[in-house]
Amino acid sequence: MERRDAYSQDALEGIRELHPQFVSDTGADDAQLALDDTLSFPLTQRYDSDAHTGLAEAAAAAAAAMQSTPSSEPLPRRLLPRNEEAQRKLKPSQEKTRAAFVAAHAGQTYEQMVLERAYSSDRLFWLKEAYGLSWRTGRWSQEEEDLATAALEKFCKHYKLSSAALDELIWHRKPEQKHMHEELWKHIALSVGTRPNYAVRMHIKSMRKNVVRGGNWTPADIEALAAAVAELGHQWEKIGERLGRSGNVCKHYWREQMQGNQATQVPQGAFRPEEEAALRRAVLECCEKVGCAPDGPNLPWTLIHERLGPSTRRISVLSRKWRGMLSAERRNTDDQNSRWYAPHDDHILLQRIRAQRKSNAADIEFDKLASADWQWPKYVLKKHWTVMLRKRLPPHFQGSLDELLDFLDSRVPSPDEYKMLASGRRPSKPISVGGYAEES
Repeated sequence: MERRDAYSQDALEGIRELHPQFVSDTGADDAQLALDDTLSFPLTQRYDSDAHTGLAEAAAAAAAAMQSTPSSEPLPRRLLPRNEEAQRKLKPSQEKTRAAFVAAHAGQTYEQMVLERAYSSDRLFWLKEAYGLSWRTGRWSQEEEDLATAALEKFCKHYKLSSAALDELIWHRKPEQKHMHEELWKHIALSVGTRPNYAVRMHIKSMRKNVVRGGNWTPADIEALAAAVAELGHQWEKIGERLGRSGNVCKHYWREQMQGNQATQVPQGAFRPEEEAALRRAVLECCEKVGCAPDGPNLPWTLIHERLGPSTRRISVLSRKWRGMLSAERRNTDDQNSRWYAPHDDHILLQRIRAQRKSNAADIEFDKLASADWQWPKYVLKKHWTVMLRKRLPPHFQGSLDELLDFLDSRVPSPDEYKMLASGRRPSKPISVGGYAEES
């Protein structure tokens, strides 16, 4: 116990040094709120008094309802402020769990509810609808990436961790490193400030996944994986430690690319006509079996993957290909282009992105860009947006999203210019926008 108290005190001092802005001065009037028992350092309240009082009243109402409502009856959903368009149906027992969870966070700050702990998506949703919280989703902006990287460097400098020691803490932390492991994610989440703790964990692990991914699978790696599965079964974490990869990577490679303890060659490149026909048959048969629409959002891809046999592609590739096939069929039916026509569709893509009036490229909603007369799946739009940035944007370009769109719009050739470039000729004068000129 004394050892744990000493460690908690060290952790407290560490967080105070890393985040002095969240610790009130001695003479401050701000109310201080205690965190969990393992790290009981105070945070200043970020909500205004009226909003904070409303949160406390909502949570108190939830607690009172939980005590007064018989166990056999569900809690009345009107007791908590909710977004009526995003309600999730819960069982009576789950309603009580939700109400208790919401009530337990009465009086806490945004940092404590969203940034301090790694709650599941369901529990974050409960807090979001009860207290009106919000956070960013989707692709991380460059500013967020920079903040996360700086937070990692600051944490390593403070605790004198090498890059190898940091990777060991992230992927294979020891029992005695539990508190430091939690401090790491709290520190990064507090530094970024716009993403939940769990989202921060997933993103940082994705940034450093090459540490445990180990590169492409060689025949020796596949043989070692088969031997490890034969010996350890499906204990993926132990298998990952033995192979120097994450357990999740080993599990997915085994399930998606190996069948019956035998490695199979995964097809690469464009789908052959016979592959498309086999995919269509498998989707239609499996959808008929489970009773869902082939063009619906939730298809039984695991069943479809099994129906195609052991030498198939990844599930994610099959899903993306099927959406592309449906989109192409709809465009053919509506007399639209079956293939992306660069000068025409590039300009439409820029116009639709501009119409969303976003301030940051990371906020673009690619799933809302298509329309009835311009039907392209999300992954196609994201791919062509990425291609435009890579081919037409200078590496050190700085500017707002509107300036970026103006620049790209000037760089994307018109249909006449496109024909001229395709014939081997080039415009007589280079295009220049914002100080950047078209290279010859």
